Amino acid sequence: MTLQVGPLVLRRVTLQDVDALTQHWNRRAVRRYLWDGQPVLSSMVDAVVRGSLDDWEQRGVGLFAVMAQRRLVGSAGLRSMAGATVRAPRRTDEAPELVVSLDHSFQGRGLGTALAHAVLDDARSRGVVDMVVAVWDPANVASQRGLATLGFEAAGTMVVLGAELPVGRWRG
Repeated sequence: MTLQVGPLVLRRVTLQDVDALTQHWNRRAVRRYLWDGQPVLSSMVDAVVRGSLDDWEQRGVGLFAVMAQRRLVGSAGLRSMAGATVRAPRRTDEAPELVVSLDHSFQGRGLGTALAHAVLDDARSRGVVDMVVAVWDPANVASQRGLATLGFEAAGTMVVLGAELPVGRWRG
């Protein structure tokens, strides 16, 4: 399965993407908000990719590798929130989480919002989700703006790596 967003192609992540995703998620502009600025180990990325493969098989959602001219420049998709500590209305912790990351050279042009829109449209059209959540760093104004554009509404908070962060909810 592939999706097209402007010059970008989204395809399901595979175990062959672990090295490229490790490099991508360790770029300062990417991990600043996605990983709270912490180094991302290959073993962590391997676990995320394996979790995504399980999500694709069990729930029909997962992560996409975002490609530009056959080079990985980002990731986007929906991931399971199993085991997360969510302080939000009932069922929010059962909904998948929207995640998007892009290399610095692709940021600031609305592509992150366009990727998120494509992921949500795809999941909705296949009937695999009726609600999605997103967690953001309050300092990430661009993400807040993009999520508002997509129709996400405030839905409580979630503890991520020890920090309590806002959670938004989208209903398809």
